[in-house]
Amino acid sequence: MLRFGPYEVREELGRGGMGVVYRGFDPLIRRDVALKTIKLYDIADESERRQMQDRLEREAQSAGRLSHPSIVTIYQIGYEEIRPGETVAFIAMEYVPGWTLATVLEKTRITNHSLALRLLRQAAEGLDYAHSQGVIHRDVKPANLLISSDGRLKIADFGLAKLLSHTMTMTGTLMGSPFYMSPEQVRAERVDGRSDQYALAVVAYEVFGGRKPYQAESLSALVYKIAHEDPPLLELEPAELAGRLNPVLRRAMAKEPGDRFTSCSEFVDALEKACAEPEPSMIVRPEAPPPAVAPAPPPPVPAQPVPVRPSRISAPWAAIAAALGVAAALILGVKFLGPQESPPPETLAQSQQPVRKDEPAQMASKLPESPVREVAKVDPPAARPAARTKPLPAPQ
Repeated sequence: MLRFGPYEVREELGRGGMGVVYRGFDPLIRRDVALKTIKLYDIADESERRQMQDRLEREAQSAGRLSHPSIVTIYQIGYEEIRPGETVAFIAMEYVPGWTLATVLEKTRITNHSLALRLLRQAAEGLDYAHSQGVIHRDVKPANLLISSDGRLKIADFGLAKLLSHTMTMTGTLMGSPFYMSPEQVRAERVDGRSDQYALAVVAYEVFGGRKPYQAESLSALVYKIAHEDPPLLELEPAELAGRLNPVLRRAMAKEPGDRFTSCSEFVDALEKACAEPEPSMIVRPEAPPPAVAPAPPPPVPAQPVPVRPSRISAPWAAIAAALGVAAALILGVKFLGPQESPPPETLAQSQQPVRKDEPAQMASKLPESPVREVAKVDPPAARPAARTKPLPAPQ
C-alpha cells in the first residue's frame, strides 16, 4: 500500500503539473485527509532542491496558521521517497468531499444568483481573513474553490501558488492557467490582497456570464489583454442586471490595484447590491387614475314666484266698475243705515231722480284713451221710472 508518512493512500483524486492529489486516511485520528504531492526530483540541482524544500516549509507554516471556515486547514508537511532517487514532498490537509467550482461550471451554469453570491461571499471572507494574517493566495481560480456536500465553500492551496510558481520557473514549466492572473502578476510586480480580489472578480465574471472575460489564441495575446484591455461587458438577461453588474466587475478588475475595492468583502457587497431588486420607492409606476366620482347634484333652484298676470279688464272698465260699486254701496248704506223714522215721500222721490242722459258720456270723457273706448260711447239706457218705496217699519 502506498503511504506518505503516517497516511495511507486510498484513491487518486487528480493530477497536476507538479504532482498528484490523493485521498488518504489518518489511522491514528481515524479521519480522511487530502494529500497533495510535489515532485522535488524534477529539480536536478541539489542546492535548488534544498532551497525549494525550505520555501515549501515556510509557506506551509504560514498557511497552516490559518484557521477559518472558508479555508482548507493544513495538517502536516513531509517527504517521501516513492522510488529510489525520487523524493516527493507531500502536504496533508483537510479533506472536503464534494466538487470544485471548476467541475460545477463545466457541467452547468449557476443561474441561481443567490447561490452564486453566497459562494462568492464565503470566498471573500476567507480571502480577507488570510490577507489580515499576511498571507496572499496568488492563485484564486475555480479549481481551488471546493464546494462541500452541504454547500460550504473552502479555499484550497493557500500559500502553495508562490511555491509552485518558483518551482515551475526553475523547471521551465508554465504555472497553471493565466486566465485568473492579475495585471501586476503578468508584469511580475509585487502583489498583495488586491491581486486575489482581481482573481475573485474573474471567477465572478465567469459564474454570472458563463465564460471567462479574456479569450486569446496564444499566451502572449492573452497576457497582453489582461495587462492593457478592459474586460468585455457582460451580456445577461435581463439587460438591467448586466448594466448594474458591469461597473462593479470592472472596478474589481481595474488595471491598477489602487482603483479596486478596499477588500474582497466590499467587492461582494457591491455585487449583492447590484443583484438586488430595486427598492419599491425607486420604481416609477404610472399613477392610477382617481376613482370616478359622481358629480354633485346642482343646488336646488329657488322657486320663482309665479307672476300674476294682469287682468285683461282695461283701465276704463275698471274705473266704471269701481264707480258702480261705490254707487251700490251708497244705496245699500242709505237703505240699511238710514234714520229709523221714515223719510218724507218727497225726499225719497227726489233721491230717485233718473240719471242724466249725458252723465255716462261725461264720465267716459274723463277716462284715459283706450282701445276699448268705443264701448263707452254706447247709447245710454232709457231713464228708468222712479221706484216707489215703502216707508221703513218703525223699530219695535
